[in-house]
Amino acid sequence: MMFEKISEKSYNKLIVTLYTFGGLLMRKVALITDNWKQFMISAWPYGIVDRMRRKGAEGTLYIFNSAGCWSLDESYNRAEYNIMRLADFTKFDAVIADFNNFSVQDEVDEIIDRIKKAGIPAVSLGKEIDGFYYAGVDNYAAMWQVIEHLNEHHGMKRFWGIFADPSNFESAERERAVKDYLDSHYLSYSENDFAHGDFAYQSGVVCYKKLRLTHEGFPDAFICANDNLAISVCEEAAKEGKKVPRDFAVTGFDNFDKASFYTPRITTVENAREDIAYLAMDMILALWRGEKIERKQYIKTELVSQESCGCHGDPFDMNQYLRKQILSGVDTDRYEEELMNMESEVMQCNDAKSVVAVARASLPSFRVEGLCVVIDDHVFDYHDDDGRGEMAAPELMEFNIKGYSSNMHVLYADGCFRGMEGEKAEEDIFKKYLLEKQGEDVLFMPLHFGKYTVGYYVTKSAIPMMLSQRFFEIMRIISRRLEELFRSEKLNYVNVRLENLYKRDTLTGLFNRRGIKIDGEALYRRAIENKDTVLITFTDLDRLKYINDKFGHDYGDLALKGVAESLKSALNSDAIIARTGGDEFVGIEKISGPVDFDSIRERIEDKMIDIGSHGNFAFPYSASTGFVLAKPDGSKSLDEFINDADEKMYIEKQKNHRKTDYLTEMQDDEDE
Repeated sequence: MMFEKISEKSYNKLIVTLYTFGGLLMRKVALITDNWKQFMISAWPYGIVDRMRRKGAEGTLYIFNSAGCWSLDESYNRAEYNIMRLADFTKFDAVIADFNNFSVQDEVDEIIDRIKKAGIPAVSLGKEIDGFYYAGVDNYAAMWQVIEHLNEHHGMKRFWGIFADPSNFESAERERAVKDYLDSHYLSYSENDFAHGDFAYQSGVVCYKKLRLTHEGFPDAFICANDNLAISVCEEAAKEGKKVPRDFAVTGFDNFDKASFYTPRITTVENAREDIAYLAMDMILALWRGEKIERKQYIKTELVSQESCGCHGDPFDMNQYLRKQILSGVDTDRYEEELMNMESEVMQCNDAKSVVAVARASLPSFRVEGLCVVIDDHVFDYHDDDGRGEMAAPELMEFNIKGYSSNMHVLYADGCFRGMEGEKAEEDIFKKYLLEKQGEDVLFMPLHFGKYTVGYYVTKSAIPMMLSQRFFEIMRIISRRLEELFRSEKLNYVNVRLENLYKRDTLTGLFNRRGIKIDGEALYRRAIENKDTVLITFTDLDRLKYINDKFGHDYGDLALKGVAESLKSALNSDAIIARTGGDEFVGIEKISGPVDFDSIRERIEDKMIDIGSHGNFAFPYSASTGFVLAKPDGSKSLDEFINDADEKMYIEKQKNHRKTDYLTEMQDDEDE
């Protein structure tokens, strides 16, 4: 029975069916995430993979991680987000996405559009997106609980707020809860009572100072979008002699370690990110089973009332905290030393492959199952180039700004990727990076030079390194050195090309007088040192003035180019050949055996006859050549030997003079 050809869409459905009923294929989940500043959000992949393993789910995780929210250069950030274009969502079984930290909205819109068109289950973390399921914190309800506690338990009525930019979904929901509570309880406030920045400590400092400049006195409480901001308020207030909670209360959100171990301990909201990842994966598993689920699902949150609002809170183990800090400090010191040594070694590498290999070998903490680096072939355009080729474009127009080039190969591969080195990168990443075991993960990170995309990194079992927050800095060191090497090679290439432009004759492409002075003298000095024999050739085009006057300078130029081609054909490939005057040419080359002047002269003449015939030259076309074979010992200069060859040429020209005059007269008679 013949099988009918089926569409790709039908084929994909068939594959899913085979998996569902036969357990033949491992389901693939894509995780889209952006760093917070320079810190990887490791809770997402950790929670997803942990859930897969605990639930026995036949699934694997592909992490597409960028760091596009910390640079002020939007083109740099866009190059970071280009890693998302590696993900063909039609080939995945589900997507989990965190768009909270993305700094370029149209990049987010494009990713969302591609996910929707793929028609697969999609869960958004911490930000509600139309058409996606939502897993996260009920930010509104949790923050309502905070202000309700301040108002009803402590009797506070006047509040100032410090939040992130309103474009951030989580912060906006928290701020909305505060304002709605104040409105519903008829508590007065103005928009000037709220300052906005981001979630970082320094942003809290700026917002605190802004509020102090625009207000007199203090509120009953500062309500902050997270714990970083809350601590910054306490620190700035202390500089003014104010003490929390004696003078006013401060609250945060997220319940990081710093909230409990700061003095005063910060009133906050328990918000375990791993729980969000667990919930997201549970929703995906339910959808794979064909169940109908709620579009929005929330993890459990809890108000943690501590000293900063006037409560006492639960006791904590300071000894345990100090032990943790000491061990963390030891680990950090060791890593910093390793990182410094690695960077020092990497900076001494002079080729791209060595950079990656040294980085991999010199950092013991780099404990991943495999590292693979895919790079655009154009990175090597200027490598070991002597500058004799055509001048490359001054801008990096060969590199892609959006999407990935088709000219990409695996530069480096080890561990589970061993054997892939040198292979061409496939558009379908699963042809190279297909995971086969439950709960496995692979991480993709971008490699770019500024706005230009030049490749990407792939690592397997990367979650431990993401948890330790070490990947980003390591990859930055590698990327920076690769870019330095590229730009250094490019600069060297451009310098060589510029030097060659000064040394080259624009008409023939041969060296000019400056070139013969620099490169010819260098060859001559080496000949003296090595006691080599040097052949010096002096060639003069016959009757150039006649050709120019009778047939025009265009033909004169063609004739000169023909002499250049003839000399390149007759002399050795490493000979230095120059046009030193209007119709004069000099050749210098090292000779290792006997020399037949007549044979060289014959090769020059034969090539000129061939050029004249193909060019339909309507004039006698010949040249006169003189030769000097020298074994320089330093007693004579190169110029003196060239003058000797010039004299030999003149003698040869005198022999040819009667012949060329006769041919010229015959040509003139024919023209008349």
